[in-house]
Amino acid sequence: MKCFYCGKHLLLGLALAFMFGCEDEQEAWLEDADTFELRVEENEQAPEVPYEDEGFIAEEEAEAEEVWEGFEEGEEPVAVAAAASVSFPSLSTSAYAAGYCRSTTNNTPVYTSSSVNIRGTSSPYQAYAATVYAADEVYVYSINATSAYISYPVGSTRRYGYLRTSDLSAANFGENITAKASATTYRRPSGASYGSIYVGDTVRAVASVSGYVQVFYTAKSGSRAWKIGYVTQAAYNSMKGSTTAPPVASSWQYPMSGYTVSLGWGGINSSKPANRNRHVALDLYGNNTNIFAAASGTVAAVGTQSENGNFVVLSHTLSGSTVYSFYAHLKSRPNLSKGQGVSKGQIIGVMGRTGGGNGGGLGGFGEHLHFSIMDRLDSGGAYYGYTPAFSGNKTTYMGTTFYNPAYVIQNGKLP
Repeated sequence: MKCFYCGKHLLLGLALAFMFGCEDEQEAWLEDADTFELRVEENEQAPEVPYEDEGFIAEEEAEAEEVWEGFEEGEEPVAVAAAASVSFPSLSTSAYAAGYCRSTTNNTPVYTSSSVNIRGTSSPYQAYAATVYAADEVYVYSINATSAYISYPVGSTRRYGYLRTSDLSAANFGENITAKASATTYRRPSGASYGSIYVGDTVRAVASVSGYVQVFYTAKSGSRAWKIGYVTQAAYNSMKGSTTAPPVASSWQYPMSGYTVSLGWGGINSSKPANRNRHVALDLYGNNTNIFAAASGTVAAVGTQSENGNFVVLSHTLSGSTVYSFYAHLKSRPNLSKGQGVSKGQIIGVMGRTGGGNGGGLGGFGEHLHFSIMDRLDSGGAYYGYTPAFSGNKTTYMGTTFYNPAYVIQNGKLP
């Protein structure tokens, strides 16, 4: 590669200087290289240089490859490890995927070739050596086990280059599904929300990281065909649509058999106000419409409420405390009375769409059960279904503490 300004073959000279151990020459070539990179960075576009013989360019890059890899600023020489083999979707400039780098720092390096070991301008119109910031949304036009061809924002324009695949994905897991439940996606594990997956969307899982699954999912908008985001493991399991309850080693069970989760604990309902759109319950639906008591207890309240429709509230003793399970939007319920004892698995209603549930619930399901567990009795059934953003398996809002029903059922105790 020749410097546009001085005509020197920077990479070849740098390689020769280090091969023969000349410290003065090393410093001189590094100064030229630094000057070149600085001059390019000061220009909005990389300088257009005359085409050179492609064979010479390839030979020059090959000679300099090992040397240049060791001279990233602040880095030691490292081997470029290929990512595990997974099935990435077919991408192009007319059907790209949008997402974010894994790193939360502003130093993900951009390379000038698919070998992801050369930085700096190596051919006309190629992006100069740069880094992708954590807040930069990257467009991915092709990806394989080693590298991804991408563009990244610079002001109001986009520049092009290559990333190591490992900077985009751990690539350690592969599975293709059609979503059977909705889910919220995130830019990174435990990061900012990125969008939603809806029932029927094509989902391609590519990595499992820290309790999250990284997925490509259909999100068509113009030339964008996919988004790359993360969903919680629980949300991913719901999207797979398991039709049987997982084994439970506790005195609690799910209140439906053959159910699917349409909106899980902590899920985001985009139709709700942004400051109170996090779900503090499970929305369940299925072909078996009978609703069962999730645990043995006592009928605490029955009635009808404007938003929650026909409901039943049961009281239980758990972890030394009194808690209440809430079953809403029921089509009908047997003749239950306050103070009546019920057994786990006893039918206490039929799934419906009464009250605010008549809009169909998230994902377009009409009849569904809204099931929640909390520490306070509201005999009028006016429990909130959504709260401000939270994390973990419990949250307190307006004087009521809500518990993740899935956690209680699986563990037989309060979180």
